[in-house]
Amino acid sequence: MSRGKRWPYLGTILCAVKLGACACAGSGPRYLDTDEIRLRFADVRDQAVLLDAPGTTATNRWYANGRFVSEWRHGERHGRVTGRWYAKADQRCVLIDAAEDAVITEPRCGAISRQGEWLVSHNPDGSPHGRHIIEPLFSSP
Repeated sequence: MSRGKRWPYLGTILCAVKLGACACAGSGPRYLDTDEIRLRFADVRDQAVLLDAPGTTATNRWYANGRFVSEWRHGERHGRVTGRWYAKADQRCVLIDAAEDAVITEPRCGAISRQGEWLVSHNPDGSPHGRHIIEPLFSSP
């Protein structure tokens, strides 16, 4: 089984790498810069649908301290991934600490674009990885 088929949730995490691209009439993608990515992913919940692994969804929690937790589902299969994230060179990078017996110590970085209410994350090669809805992790009283 290929890594992409065995670890479908990794794409969700890696995909949510670069925020940007506004899908306004007549405008092309606008990618977020490093500071915008840091602000966008500080203490938020991300509901994701993978484009490159159809049928896979994930709920990701991105913390301002650089930690994240992802809970993914594909049919009856499900799992949990933990790790660290940071923004660099207008991309979001992730390192996986724990994912069902897998540890990935090399950072994976990618871009994110905006399309309406969705953020679209891209794989390191630029191909679309997933669609994401971002909301605050903590509600205001």
